[in-house]
Amino acid sequence: MRLFRRFAGARLLLLGALALLFFGAGIALFLTVPRLLPPLILAERAFALAAAFRVCAQDALPESKTARMTLAIALPVAGAAFCFFFRPLRGDGEEPPQGNGEEPLSRFARLAGRGVSGAESAEYFPTGAVWRAPFLADLAAARREIFLEYYIVAEGVLWDEIFRILRERAEHGVRVMLLFDAFGCALSLPSRFVREMKKAKIAAKPFRVLAPCASAARRDHRKLAVIDGHIAYVGGINLADEYVGEKLRFGHWKDSALRLTGGVVCDFRQMFLRTWGGENASSAPENICPAAHSAHTMPAIALSDDAEGRIPRAGARILHELCGRAEKTLYFNTPYLAPDGATMRALMRAAAGGTDVRVAIPFVPDKKAVYLLSKRCARILERGGVQVRAYRAGFLHAKSAVCDGLYSLVGSWNLDCRSLYAQAECGALVQNAALAAALERDFLSTWEQCVPLPEATAWERLKAALVLPFYSLV
Repeated sequence: MRLFRRFAGARLLLLGALALLFFGAGIALFLTVPRLLPPLILAERAFALAAAFRVCAQDALPESKTARMTLAIALPVAGAAFCFFFRPLRGDGEEPPQGNGEEPLSRFARLAGRGVSGAESAEYFPTGAVWRAPFLADLAAARREIFLEYYIVAEGVLWDEIFRILRERAEHGVRVMLLFDAFGCALSLPSRFVREMKKAKIAAKPFRVLAPCASAARRDHRKLAVIDGHIAYVGGINLADEYVGEKLRFGHWKDSALRLTGGVVCDFRQMFLRTWGGENASSAPENICPAAHSAHTMPAIALSDDAEGRIPRAGARILHELCGRAEKTLYFNTPYLAPDGATMRALMRAAAGGTDVRVAIPFVPDKKAVYLLSKRCARILERGGVQVRAYRAGFLHAKSAVCDGLYSLVGSWNLDCRSLYAQAECGALVQNAALAAALERDFLSTWEQCVPLPEATAWERLKAALVLPFYSLV
């Protein structure tokens, strides 16, 4: 008992000393702050002003500059620090004018920064359920290599099927490489995932582990599979159960993908290896792409944007060119509709020229803040002659465009600033009437299940106004 009293007394003495210390520090701070306040305020204003000058001098989207200025005003210290250390969204300026007499494919290729390749076949999948069986069959038939690059990989029924195939193929000597985004998979994969893949002879690594650095906000949003250098899959489908109907989220999950064979696949293969190993391709696997054949091929261009902030951006340029070239119809599927001003003007200019421009978006949102902006942008586009409707049956995650019954674009781009100007994305532009007809049929079928957007309430308009200044920060 005596020992306990001594121990308690010592603890009380220590607590009393700490209390006196904190009290004294508080008194000292109270007496000192009035003298320090003017120079602190002056330093804060100088820091914020320097950040404002930096933002004004940056080559960035006007929307990104506005967002950064707003943040610097709202949070003078933290906002100004953000302006200094995080790169803004850089655009290509206004949409490029159409070339005078330039052949369309040559112009598309020049804007994309890549040559026109041939596709021996192009098969469109209007849902993940339809995509599933051919995708698994192609994986199981692989003989030399399987390259997978996906924003989301999630444990579940679909991944179990894929993993069994990958493990079996790796056991038979097939090179299997999996690149997944660290942010997209932060909640869907365990920390032991890479180690488990290594045990199965699968090379797996995350794209940009989460860290407080300027580039951490720029993610790998691609959905790409390359098999034996001869087959490529692109589109909006990630490797998770909701994409194939195994798990219900937000109603029916509407998505799409494209399966390509032929010479264009080699471009996607190089794209994957460049992202996997950076600019250094010295350790890349040997080129196993088959020689391109000119007969019985359709013109196709492999499109890619990286997450390094480089310009020009292929996705935005091709989209603007489709808007400028469309004469009859231009149909888009997108889960998020929050583009920059240049893209909005390109869409409205196409509609003003007599083109039937339609955009389908979800009725049920997965990100409510972004959906507020989608509805705001939709109403602006509708005033400019663009038809926008919401998919009533569930969540529309498809990312595609079809122009004049001839040009088809299927990839991972959303119609928003982050996707168009910040993320790593990929897709394919194909010139083929049969493929375009398949996309048109699917779009019109989806359009029949869409409804007009209801009028915005005053509360919705207020929330959108609060979100708007910040949506293109990074």
